[in-house]
Amino acid sequence: MALSLLKANNSDCRYDHHGNLNNKHSPYKCGSIIRYKNFLLLPIIVLYLIGSLSLNFAPKETLVNRSYDRLEEQYPAPLDGFKDIWDPPEEFDTPVFWHILKSGGTSFKNILGKCHRLTMASEEGILEGHDQDTELVAFNMVDNPWHKFVNVDTTHIEGLKRAKEMGLVPSRISDVIVVDHLFEANQLFDSLHKGRLFAVFRDPVDREISLFHYLQYATWEKNL
Repeated sequence: MALSLLKANNSDCRYDHHGNLNNKHSPYKCGSIIRYKNFLLLPIIVLYLIGSLSLNFAPKETLVNRSYDRLEEQYPAPLDGFKDIWDPPEEFDTPVFWHILKSGGTSFKNILGKCHRLTMASEEGILEGHDQDTELVAFNMVDNPWHKFVNVDTTHIEGLKRAKEMGLVPSRISDVIVVDHLFEANQLFDSLHKGRLFAVFRDPVDREISLFHYLQYATWEKNL
């Protein structure tokens, strides 16, 4: 409507050769066009001034906090419990194996336990009634005597909470910690005791096909 009004009345405005408005032909219509244009610009100017004032008078801390809040909504917490690969090894570092299902992780755990005789914190640590233990112990299973396990389950979220409460990492009872939930496992570590993360990867298409067939019978899997 505004555009049609301006088009209809625009022919009634006349300018001289100096560019000055000459509205002797129709002073009312030409003046109404100028006033109408100003009326359209007024709310835009007011909104711009309000927005500028709100930014200028808002505390800088508030603006920064809003930005961080938006970032926290989009991204998970940083993995500050783990060391970077370029950090030098230290005495209190703990190897952490991120077990990605159907990527050769089970075979790799068998190598760590059978071949290297490493004490492991994994899902098998709560078998044979060890989920009721109140203190950390390392034990050999009856059905798996060549493996040594710590009596916690670090592959489930509730098990990670229990492991933290029992002081798994500071105790240094485990040579390797096996985790499925990477970000939740971050809570196990502190500024003195850091994790050294490693993993085995597989072609993603092959992995998904293998996982599909595996889940047809693996009803015991709780993490999926």
